[in-house]
Order: sequence, then C-alpha cells, then structure tokens
Amino acid sequence: MQAKVESEFHKKLQEACKELSLECGNALTELAFAIRLMKLPAAASPHIASASAAAEQLKKSFSDSCAAEEILHVAAIITLLLEIEGCTRQTVASVEELAQLAHFRSSNPVVIPAADAEGTSHVSIEVNE
Repeated sequence: MQAKVESEFHKKLQEACKELSLECGNALTELAFAIRLMKLPAAASPHIASASAAAEQLKKSFSDSCAAEEILHVAAIITLLLEIEGCTRQTVASVEELAQLAHFRSSNPVVIPAADAEGTSHVSIEVNE
C-alpha cells in the first residue's frame, strides 16, 4: 500500500512539475518572439497564469507529502521550479513594461470589410508587422 501511495504522490508531483516548466518555457518563448518582432507580448499572460496555477498545485501536492527521506530531494526540485516560475513572472512584467515604453505594435489584426471592382463583398485582414 505504501508503494502505491508513493507512486501516486510521485505522479502528482511529476505532472505539476512538467506543467510548470512547460508553461514557463512557453511564456519565455512568447516573450522572445514579441521582443524580436517588437510587438506587445499578449500571448505570454495565459502561460504565466497556467504556470502560477501549476505552482499552486505543486505546493499543495508537496504539503500532502509522504516519506521524510524523499522530502529533501523533492523540496530541492520544487524550490528551483518555483524560483523559475517567479523569475518568469518578473520577466513577463518587465517585457510588458518595455513594450509600453518602446511603443511596441499591437499584434491584433485589423479586419476591414471591402468590395472589389465587380462589387463582390469580401473581408480584408491587415496584419501590421
């Protein structure tokens, strides 16, 4: 029974760690893309929200901890991942501030109803790059 409980504990921690690191990586990728194109980093915010949710899940899973000998090893990993999530959140805030101060362009496309020479109606989408 002890092995099954530890296995479930490890599975919960592994899923939370995987989600946290994946979302932080996605947020940083979106920030790099936004900086490269000098556009507002709107796509990074959902990733940071998901990373924060995963961090909370990780904290909750760890507080329901099991064996004392595993706590030090797991605590070190969790501490590093939580630090990464915090640094990523600060990086997102800094890039958003940079985007405002440097007047980055909005990445929202502009939809314009139009008609061609024959009078056929269609929609034109302008993406400012």
